[in-house]
Amino acid sequence: MKTPPTLLLLALLSFFACNVQSTAPKAETATNIMIGDTVSTLSNNIMVVFQDRKNNYWFGSWEDGLYRYDGHTILHYTTENGLPHNRIEEIKEDNTGRVFINTTAGLLMYDAEKFTPINISTAPSTWQLSPNDLWFINGYATGHILRYDGQTLHKLALPKHPDHTTAYDVYSIYKDTQGNMWFGTTLLGAFRFDGKNVDWISEPDVTELHNG
Repeated sequence: MKTPPTLLLLALLSFFACNVQSTAPKAETATNIMIGDTVSTLSNNIMVVFQDRKNNYWFGSWEDGLYRYDGHTILHYTTENGLPHNRIEEIKEDNTGRVFINTTAGLLMYDAEKFTPINISTAPSTWQLSPNDLWFINGYATGHILRYDGQTLHKLALPKHPDHTTAYDVYSIYKDTQGNMWFGTTLLGAFRFDGKNVDWISEPDVTELHNG
C-alpha cells in the first residue's frame, strides 16, 4: 500500500523540524556571567586593591566599578556589565579561592567563570565565629554587618557600646592570626569579637567622641 503524498510530505517536514531543534545551540541560561571591557588604564578613584591566590589583581573604585588584571589584560566591570553598583566597598577571598566583591548595592561571588549575587538571609541570625567566615560591611547608617559562612549570608545587628548609645557604622574589618575579628567604627573606636565576647577599645585616642 502506497503512502499518500500528503502524509509523506508531513512526515518529512516533521523529521527535519525535529532534527533542526535537536542540533540547534541551546540558549545561554547563566544570566550571572558578565563580560568585562578591555581597558588600558585604571580610573583615578581606586579605593580597594586585592591580590587573589592566582595572582590576579583586583581594583575596586569609588565610582567607576571593578577592575581585574591577570598580568596581561585589564578587564573593567561596571553596572553596564552587570554590577549592582559602581562603588566597590570590599574585595575578599574564601578558603576555596572564590572572590567576593562587596558593592554598595549588594555582594557578588566570582568563581573564575561567573559573578553570582549572594542574597542576605531573612532568617534570624546571631553573632558566631567560624574559621572560614567572611565578614563584610553592610552599607552605611544601617546598624548591621554581614557574615558569610560559606552557604548563608547573615545580617547581624551591630553590638551596643557599654558607655554610648550613639549610632555608628563599621568602616574596616580585620582578622588576626588567632582568628579574632576586629572592627573599626566611625565614632566609637574599635571592638574585637572572639566568638563569644565583644571587647571595646575605649582609649580616648581611638574614640572620636572624646576628641570633638
